[in-house]
Amino acid sequence: MKLSPVMKITTAAMLMGLAIIFNKLLVIQIPPFIRIGIAAVPIMMSSVLLGPVYGFFVGAIADVLGYFMFDTSNFPYSPFVTISFVILGVLPYFLLMLTRKLRYQKHPIPYSYVLMGAIWTFLLVFILMNDSVTVSGHTYQIDLLWKILIPIISAVVFGFFTWFIYYLNRRFQKKVLDYPSCPSPHEIAFMVLLLHILVNIVWGSFWKSIFFQMDFMTIFFVQSIILIFSFPIDTMLLTTVFMTYYRYVDKARSNKVE
Repeated sequence: MKLSPVMKITTAAMLMGLAIIFNKLLVIQIPPFIRIGIAAVPIMMSSVLLGPVYGFFVGAIADVLGYFMFDTSNFPYSPFVTISFVILGVLPYFLLMLTRKLRYQKHPIPYSYVLMGAIWTFLLVFILMNDSVTVSGHTYQIDLLWKILIPIISAVVFGFFTWFIYYLNRRFQKKVLDYPSCPSPHEIAFMVLLLHILVNIVWGSFWKSIFFQMDFMTIFFVQSIILIFSFPIDTMLLTTVFMTYYRYVDKARSNKVE
């Protein structure tokens, strides 16, 4: 069922407030450029539930308003961050439109495997070819222990997460006819993974290398390490929220109208 304009505006305001809170308060910040948090979750939700136009404004306003009212980092305002938030607010709607035809299949979307394999391969090649990384003038050694641990840990996390999403999707398949508008766990995983790669790794590494005057590949490597843990967390949060919303809220609203 479609939401009324009033409900859309109210929902957008709520998601915008959550994005600001998550981005400014519930975040782990490691100077100069590492940020680990879940601010992307409400922005992606706004795109899926309300559409790309609302998602655009939720993402843009959440960043601009959050910076000028609540930022304490002492960094100058950067439109690069706003662009990241805008992409997170616009693309999810279109990505899920593309994957809707795959909603009823039991097997994971193969592109997710390809993307995770590409990230894992990059991490493996990078640590094998480099013995250290330099961040903000500090050099960190990549000794033999880390050359072994990083590929193993990333492979274990990706492997367990793939199994977990497969398990969730099996449960989803039993209920998909009850709420067909709900994106499947496989769709959500693909959407979140692709957005993390585009926004955080590719685009994020590009603008951060300019803003902080650091080596692009070093930032790319660090952003890839962060993805190993942030991608599963965001996916599980979105999967839980969407399945709950479409199972109870949206279904209850539809039954009320009928």
